[in-house]
Amino acid sequence: MRLYLILGFLLFLLACNGKQERYREINEEQLKLQVILPKNSEQQYSVRVFPGEEIKQAKGSNSREMLYQCDSCFYLQTNGIKQYASSTTPISSGISGCYEYMVYFENGETKAASFVFDDKFYTQKQYSISLEE
Repeated sequence: MRLYLILGFLLFLLACNGKQERYREINEEQLKLQVILPKNSEQQYSVRVFPGEEIKQAKGSNSREMLYQCDSCFYLQTNGIKQYASSTTPISSGISGCYEYMVYFENGETKAASFVFDDKFYTQKQYSISLEE
């Protein structure tokens, strides 16, 4: 009986020590961007955008635009060539002040590429995250 308890506990510990998700982050005063990178050859990125408090007060709430007009804000860039997302799906995450998306690319090549968020509603800046290991 004791052996089964010890084996069960060891299996529990091994299960908890799974591989962590790979993600990249840009953290600026005006905006914070988090991108969870896809596993293996998938082309699905999870993206979170957190506008800063000062910029939200200055620009007002752009929640409608951020939810429904961000289709062309995400793209992969390799050697100056842009590949826009084939689908951008807003997700209700329940995190206050956060805009979350699932961004899909078709047959994208991520070697030596950058993931780019072109903020058209708050800062009017481009945020680039390298996808290199």
